[in-house]
Amino acid sequence: MKNLYKPIVKLFILILITFSFTSNFAQEQNMGFVLTSDGLAIFGESVPITSTITKSSGTIVWFQENNGNSDTTVFNITNTTGNWDQAASTGALNYELDWEGLSCELSLTEGASGIIAKLTIHISEEKHDEYIFNINSVTYQ
Repeated sequence: MKNLYKPIVKLFILILITFSFTSNFAQEQNMGFVLTSDGLAIFGESVPITSTITKSSGTIVWFQENNGNSDTTVFNITNTTGNWDQAASTGALNYELDWEGLSCELSLTEGASGIIAKLTIHISEEKHDEYIFNINSVTYQ
């Protein structure tokens, strides 16, 4: 009878380990964060626009400020892929977004000098705008 329990115990332990990894992965994908940036590149040109990118629940909010003018853009998250380690701020995450009917993506990757955030807005099949942010800090929520 003891030999019958060994496979069941091993299976139970395997299920617990798998659930633990899956749960941590889901938490990392669903993490909230605030990224701050003191500038960004648009079409390869550096622009002194300060930005705050906030991810919470099902949205990403981009607050931008330049020369006393400010604007806020809200993107709805439609899909998330990748993995991110909050403790080390490493990994690669891609958020598929919708903004007023336009398809967009925000990708977070680790770079030699820190986190790289790239926002792509698809204006049409041939045309897209790409914003690459100089990330100064990240705060996890």
